[in-house]
Amino acid sequence: MIADFYTDAFARYTMAPAVTFPYDLTETLVGTFGGGMTQLRASEIWLDEKMTKKATHRIYCPSSTTILYTDRIKLDSRVFEVRAIDDIEIKSGHHKEILVEEIT
Repeated sequence: MIADFYTDAFARYTMAPAVTFPYDLTETLVGTFGGGMTQLRASEIWLDEKMTKKATHRIYCPSSTTILYTDRIKLDSRVFEVRAIDDIEIKSGHHKEILVEEIT
């Protein structure tokens, strides 16, 4: 089962302007979710049409997980930005795949 692959605990952060000067974007922890991650092979590396964004990893998680394109996802000390979100409908509510780029 796909749920057997959910061995990692990811933290989901949203980026919002600070309430005080200089109003830079700050990270706010929204919650955590269980999932699994694989690194994309060279033949799978995803680039958007304009080649301005790329994805380096794929995160698998339950379909009920809420993820936004503006979120950052952390796993231990690693930080990822969301590039694409795909609900896999092998059967209703099977799982969600999130393409991310590791930024640190």
